[in-house]
Amino acid sequence: PIQIPLTPDRVLVSRLTTLKNDLLAWGFTEDLNAFIETFKAKHVFAKEEGAEARELWMTETQQWLSRGDEILDGIHGIVCSGVLESLSPTHMARLWEQLSASAFKVQYMMVYAHVYVDLGIL
Repeated sequence: PIQIPLTPDRVLVSRLTTLKNDLLAWGFTEDLNAFIETFKAKHVFAKEEGAEARELWMTETQQWLSRGDEILDGIHGIVCSGVLESLSPTHMARLWEQLSASAFKVQYMMVYAHVYVDLGIL
């Protein structure tokens, strides 16, 4: 999701590497349709398996949402820290685009999951 630019700024490289790894571990995908299909399949499975599976699905989904909030905080921290200023205008614009797109997709994925959790769709 995030391409790390060549820069001597080790702080920026470290923060972007951490963010990229966090996104991948969280289940970030560029393909939102694939996310929806996978999310629905997990939901249907939990729904059909009984109360214990539903409770586990709800707990895991809430934890996943909390981790998504942490990722968004990390993106915000990078953008507001001033570390992007070490980049050329072209690289800064490209990275800003990637960070914005990633934040949007994380929010989209989270909103989709929140609908199921908040409405108790189980």
